[in-house]
Amino acid sequence: MCCGYGLGSFSGLVDGVEMFSNDGEFDTSTNQTFTVPDGAPSEFPTSSPTSSPTDFPTFNPTVIEDICADKDNFRWKGKENRDCQWLRRKKGNKRKKLCTRFGKVGGEKLRVYEWCPTTCATVDLGACT
Repeated sequence: MCCGYGLGSFSGLVDGVEMFSNDGEFDTSTNQTFTVPDGAPSEFPTSSPTSSPTDFPTFNPTVIEDICADKDNFRWKGKENRDCQWLRRKKGNKRKKLCTRFGKVGGEKLRVYEWCPTTCATVDLGACT
């Protein structure tokens, strides 16, 4: 709309196609009825809706390993009764010394504080302190 003193014109576009216009021949207001063609708008905001929905989600939640949880399979020097619970019962200095050593489980050699991060965190060692 143009000009507060009554001169002007207007038009309505759909996808760049003029659907109606008026050269300003009206008093104080006018109504313009129009019909948008089937399928319009053809380009915006997307060219077409997405296809059918994706597959159903999995039934069981994905298990995320708690990196600070003591590993159940750790055994100090392969002895069945020497796990992270055994290490937790050791006094502070002894536990700290053992946490800095290497432990091997199934061919995987890691520091004990990597096998028992929660336990070794009690003596300020490892990523979980």
